[in-house]
Amino acid sequence: MFKITPCGNDTYRIRNKTTKQYLTCLNANKGGKMIFADGVKNDNNQLFRFEEVDHHTYVLKTVYGYVLDVENDSKENGARVIQWDHDNSKNQLWRMQDPKDITSSSSDWEGGF
Repeated sequence: MFKITPCGNDTYRIRNKTTKQYLTCLNANKGGKMIFADGVKNDNNQLFRFEEVDHHTYVLKTVYGYVLDVENDSKENGARVIQWDHDNSKNQLWRMQDPKDITSSSSDWEGGF
């Protein structure tokens, strides 16, 4: 379960509610790995945009113009998530389990496809 926090300019931070760590892109390059890191960083590596593509289904965009992508369409637990070009594949789609207004700082979200 994740907590989505608005940060202005249609960007959000995503925090793991269990570990309290923030989703963070290691670099701005295509293929950049996503990790969960301690604390809020004052840079763009923790900022994401939500683009709805279907009812309750979203593409999560990094501020670098890429989208979150489950590498190689893996179905394994612990699969690596990277940023990649948007190619409309299902491994780039994320669903809201409880699709409240995502502008709310109390929104809970569970990713999946």
